[in-house]
Amino acid sequence: MKTKPVITQICIVVKDVKKVSANWAKVLGIPEAEIETTFPDGVPLLHYTHGAAAEYKDLRVAKYHLDNFILELLQPGETPSPWKAHLDTYGQGVFHFCLLVDDRKVFQQRLSGIDVDLPYHIGYFPGGAYSYVNAREQLGIELSVNQQGADPALYNALQAGNAVPLAELQESVENETMDIETLRKYMAMRDTYSLLEIVDVHTGERTALKEFDFVIEAPNWTNDGKHLIYNSGGRMYRYELETGEIEEINTGFTIDCNNDHVLSPDNSELAVSHFTNEDVVSRIYIIPFADGEPRLVTKKGPSYLHGWSPDGKRLSYCAERNGQYDVYTISVNGGEETQLTDELGLDDGPEYSPDGNYIWFNSVRTGLMQVWRMQADGTNPTHMVQEDANCWFPHVSPDGLWVAYIAYANGDVDPGDHPANKHVELRLAPADGGESVTLVKLFGGQGTINVNSWAPDSRRLAFVSYRLKV
Repeated sequence: MKTKPVITQICIVVKDVKKVSANWAKVLGIPEAEIETTFPDGVPLLHYTHGAAAEYKDLRVAKYHLDNFILELLQPGETPSPWKAHLDTYGQGVFHFCLLVDDRKVFQQRLSGIDVDLPYHIGYFPGGAYSYVNAREQLGIELSVNQQGADPALYNALQAGNAVPLAELQESVENETMDIETLRKYMAMRDTYSLLEIVDVHTGERTALKEFDFVIEAPNWTNDGKHLIYNSGGRMYRYELETGEIEEINTGFTIDCNNDHVLSPDNSELAVSHFTNEDVVSRIYIIPFADGEPRLVTKKGPSYLHGWSPDGKRLSYCAERNGQYDVYTISVNGGEETQLTDELGLDDGPEYSPDGNYIWFNSVRTGLMQVWRMQADGTNPTHMVQEDANCWFPHVSPDGLWVAYIAYANGDVDPGDHPANKHVELRLAPADGGESVTLVKLFGGQGTINVNSWAPDSRRLAFVSYRLKV
């Protein structure tokens, strides 16, 4: 670094910014600062918290520009955020010192030298970036590291989806292609609390089963109603409902699984979407519970599993081929795949109906992500749930009467995206068409119900909600 870092700001998180600001004005003997929104509309900021895109528009802030630094008083809103998490955990007090540096990468290397992790929150703007690092154990405080005059190309690449947040701080990935170790690091960056829950679809009653201090995703319910199968950290686990005991499932070499996995109709096998280590591309494997030896089903990738036909013969999945994501099916024994959709935009989440006659899926073909159904051979696509929302991952109940899905508010996300850490709803609609009802409002999205999570009694639904860490 060419120059020494300079402390430019002290941020204090408060419960009532108007009251605290008035007190500071009296103590400092200066006029009260104007209270404003920290990130108002029109400010071109890109935020990422624990690896996921985030928006914060309900913060209130008062800034006092003193001779040597800025005193920032910040009142969090109800949206989960680093500031709200701090207030809930520690109460009012100093949140961070802001350091202005001329090279964030060099400064991050210094922090790494005292075992400070990579930033958990980062914001990019056309002329620079800021990031929050938790250095409480090493330095006694959190730091906001700010760099002005950064390359605007990075901001533009992030905005276009052609760059990965924090990648510029990862020494190991500069000028290198993606490898499995890098992917694992990226996946580990999403660090939140996870709450495994079930909801009674008739009464709306929610039951919390267990909270984890790391990310778990996508529960499948076993046919006997005794277990939930979920993924975490690339591996698969079995949760016993009666005792709460957790057991890791032997999946052989497939230890980089994502949240697209299903059980065979007789529950003797588990099919997973695993990132093949050689090229870091998702492919589908089937693993017999008896011996845990995976066998490859889809030679092509990326392929993301969503359904298993009731007769046990075929799998349905979303796959990218020639730059377009569509719905495909394939024999459980592999071989040639069958393409069922060919529309511009994303078709995803294909899942068989219990009678095997239909495949339900979500598609962005009308502008918003919506719930569709087609014959199992791909004919007669029908727009089943038409709502002013982006609706993902339809799951039909075992009795065939209901379809549950997750909904993002229109305008909250890009129609083709289903990010984590959003305010979403689990909704329920009749499978033969009709108005939906909201079952649950929660903080979640990616990982909440990516795969079918109905109980065999068609009354309960398992899901995962999330809570940000400080």
